[in-house]
Amino acid sequence: MSLRRYIIFALVLAGFAGALVAGSWYQYGLARERHLVIAFNAGIAAHSLATGQSVAPLPFIATPTNPTEITSVDNATRLRFTGTESLNYETSLSIAGIAIRIYSKDLQYSLSEIKGPAAAQFGQLFRSIATFCGAPLIFLETPSGWQRLTAPKLFSCQAAPPDWRTPILIAGFILLATLLTIGLGIADHLSAQAAAITRRAKDGRTTPLPLKGPSELQAIAKAINRFFDREKLRHSRRATLLLGISHDLGTPTQRLKLRTALIRNQELRQKLDADIDQMTQMIDSVLAYTRNEMDVEEMRKIPILGLLQALVDDYADLGRPVKLLPFQPPAIRHSKSVFSAPDASTRAASAQESLFCNCRPNAIRRALTNLVDNALNYGKTATLSLSATPESITVFVEDEGMSEVDFTQLVEPFQRGKNARHHRGTGLGLTIVESIAASHGGTLGFSQSPSGTVAAFQICR
Repeated sequence: MSLRRYIIFALVLAGFAGALVAGSWYQYGLARERHLVIAFNAGIAAHSLATGQSVAPLPFIATPTNPTEITSVDNATRLRFTGTESLNYETSLSIAGIAIRIYSKDLQYSLSEIKGPAAAQFGQLFRSIATFCGAPLIFLETPSGWQRLTAPKLFSCQAAPPDWRTPILIAGFILLATLLTIGLGIADHLSAQAAAITRRAKDGRTTPLPLKGPSELQAIAKAINRFFDREKLRHSRRATLLLGISHDLGTPTQRLKLRTALIRNQELRQKLDADIDQMTQMIDSVLAYTRNEMDVEEMRKIPILGLLQALVDDYADLGRPVKLLPFQPPAIRHSKSVFSAPDASTRAASAQESLFCNCRPNAIRRALTNLVDNALNYGKTATLSLSATPESITVFVEDEGMSEVDFTQLVEPFQRGKNARHHRGTGLGLTIVESIAASHGGTLGFSQSPSGTVAAFQICR
């Protein structure tokens, strides 16, 4: 279904729900007021009957009855009417000298608000009785004796107008909940699409956006998929061209290397060899950068701690001052049960549980090697440490260098700091590291510590 139809359907449904609830409230109000007006008129008719005036037809049934007098233990005399033995409550009153008895099983009526002329008081009394579902028995004293008034179509529970407000209100809430569900579903689709677009733009993965939700959202996802695929193809072609050029430059540099060996001037030969070595290093750096940009390596799940330990061991074999600080696994909270110990709310995770990462191992090793080499070249030592969260892993490389440089500029291609003039390099090392981090959904950051510079290499798990 299209988003336009969703909106139209939601508006129609909301309007129908509102009209249904408002209409039921209005219709019940009219029916109730009509019912109470009939009860008020019946009260006026009862007043006419009690004063001996002829009223035809009566809106109730008047049956003559003869009550019996009973005397209580305190010599008080009261009337007992037939059929009232099972009724628990009696309301006695007199309006303009006319005696009235009302018997009910569950209700005792409040008559404090009955005011005005006698006929109006009778009307208000009957209106008050009709307000409640009590099925009372009414006895009225008339000039011809006591009359039993029965009005099953006026005072019974069945006589009251049906109240459909609660079911219709529930139906209205259900309709509104349906609208809310539809609206939240569309919002969830939009949020999921935005997250997928952000994730794909961040890490450059080729996973297509899901085609879910209304047709308009599916059309947006298709257009974005085509855009990403086109950009991926264009980027891959440029990387392939750069890779081919860099690869083809390798052959002439090797020939130059061989030919310089024939030069008898040793000083000139050493300068040419240094230039050729710099060209070769630059070609290798460009090849490494383009291979990473083309994502030629498959993703694998590896223990990142083992990769770091192997890297540190390789440098240790060469006698380089590189060390890895012990990893402190984070505490994992778990829910308690009736079988758990009272204080067993957390437990320490092992390195195997915390440090598995889905990544490109060779690319990660290349990035860390570049960071360690930079630390050794410009900071004398390299100290590695890491931290882990359920979403990411961060490797910290700390050295002893305190130079103030703008690292945001050094991650750009072929940019080198002022302190790099005495060290061999091409200016692509940090560019490659930043590209590898971005391809894994992470970042590369730098900060200053009391002892030197810290490079933070973060990747998503």
